[in-house]
Amino acid sequence: MPGVFGFFQSFLHIPFAIINHQVAVLCGLGGAAILAPCLIAAFVYFSPAKRRSLSLAAPSVQSAATEAQTELLQAGSVPGAGAPAFASQVAAAAQAKDVPAAPLNKVLGRLVSAGIPDAEISARLFAAADGLAALRASLSNWQSPAPNHEEVCAYVLECIDRGELDAAGEVLKQRREAHWLHPTEAAQEEAEFYAREAMIDHIQLRYADAAAKHACAAAILIESGGPQAARFLIAEAQELCADGREFGNRESILLALDACHRALALAPREQCPAGWAAAMHCLGKTLVLLGEECQEPERLEEAVKAYLAALEEWTRELAPAEWAKAQRDLGEALQALGGQEGGRDRLREAAEAYRAALAGWTREQAPREWAHTKKQLADSLAVLGIEERDSECLIEAVNAYREALDGLSRETAPLEWALMQNNLGNALQALSEIDPDSGRLHLAVAAYQAALQEVLLPSYGLAITNNNLGNAFVAIAECENGKAMLEEAAKAYRAALQAQPPEEAPLAAARTHMNLAYTLGALWNRTRRRNILDEALAAAEAALNLIKGREEEAEIPAGLAREAILAAIGGSAEGAPVP
Repeated sequence: MPGVFGFFQSFLHIPFAIINHQVAVLCGLGGAAILAPCLIAAFVYFSPAKRRSLSLAAPSVQSAATEAQTELLQAGSVPGAGAPAFASQVAAAAQAKDVPAAPLNKVLGRLVSAGIPDAEISARLFAAADGLAALRASLSNWQSPAPNHEEVCAYVLECIDRGELDAAGEVLKQRREAHWLHPTEAAQEEAEFYAREAMIDHIQLRYADAAAKHACAAAILIESGGPQAARFLIAEAQELCADGREFGNRESILLALDACHRALALAPREQCPAGWAAAMHCLGKTLVLLGEECQEPERLEEAVKAYLAALEEWTRELAPAEWAKAQRDLGEALQALGGQEGGRDRLREAAEAYRAALAGWTREQAPREWAHTKKQLADSLAVLGIEERDSECLIEAVNAYREALDGLSRETAPLEWALMQNNLGNALQALSEIDPDSGRLHLAVAAYQAALQEVLLPSYGLAITNNNLGNAFVAIAECENGKAMLEEAAKAYRAALQAQPPEEAPLAAARTHMNLAYTLGALWNRTRRRNILDEALAAAEAALNLIKGREEEAEIPAGLAREAILAAIGGSAEGAPVP
């Protein structure tokens, strides 16, 4: 999937009137709600007195980070299957889920050929291991009156364990087509074969093929009057959603919507409340995909209503696991809706839904779901805390990030781990603005540096995190009046600019150039070295070139910075040489 990598990005802006006076610095931490496949937008601040109140990202504006991520996903460069970089991750996934490594190596090959970015490979392997474990359990526990059924399942399992997934699917297909059962049993049994063939397709990222098999199973049961047709329609919708999410196929998501409505028609609430709730939950997830893809808040509103309806039947007492899952998904829909509408109330509601989910999931019962939900709670609280300058909210966010990091293995989810380190750093920076404390800024630096240690961090993540690290160093320099911190900030901004070609995210690059120019100006105040002014001038001119003709040109005062730097250069030239 295109990732739910909500990197907070902060941009540094300085009132740049006369460069040879002490430069006032404000590290502005920008935020917006996380959108299931999008990134958190960044906003601009010019001075403590005129700090803008944070607003959530406008639907029509794509953040520079999202821009970069889109390019990254389209490029999709990863090492070849079986590369040593992923050998340990295959082994870890196999061990964690107690499944053979051979089929996971096959899955790795599919992930590579599909162009999945390096940073997502580990999480995908663990998801595939989950699917593989479910498939093996399904085959092992499958009871049937058909002759030699147990022997057939055992042979299919052997094929799967050897990594011969296509061969396993072919055996199931041939057995399904044999039609050995009498008519009263044939329809349900044939549908079950289709379901297991679909599971093999799903593991290999053949989501459209899997959806087609579930559709066949549903059609067979509808024709025969079988009571479980809705279950297969829900499974069809889930596979179509996966196809739309992974491969950008909007038509698949629209087909999933239709499958959900057909499932609801086959599972009336009065007769089948659990099936109806499952169909409503699937409808909610489908609507969220549509709402996020096309920036349609009305779809997200419908999704919220669908989740709330499902929760009327999936109560905590009757279906605790389903209740927790629906609460988590409700939180994500509310968070996405808050991002599109710019409403803080939605974020509060999202936080409450995440807290409810966490009450149903313990860390021991569902460690990955628990950690992911903690991270989502932290994101929503961080945005609220930033927008409302609420230190209590930010403290809760910081604690939630730390708990999520403690519960999440870096080896199993490297990008999500790095993302949380980055966002923890930004929450700490925001907290230090409300309650000045250079100690928190040093902790923010440590969090950013930890994120940057992750070798699988993609280019946009490297750029964002290095930019944020630079801001933290500048803020420390403001508190401690330290030249060394400004030098570290300049290094971080240079690293941010090197990490990502400017054409991938021109506005982000322009702002980072400005941050570098301002920092070099502050450093020049302390050193009076001409070469620092030369680099500052180059940075300001680079920013000017990147924003020329854009709507944001007025918001990024590169021209003013350039004039001030030129004036400082002229003033230095007129006086005595500066050491």
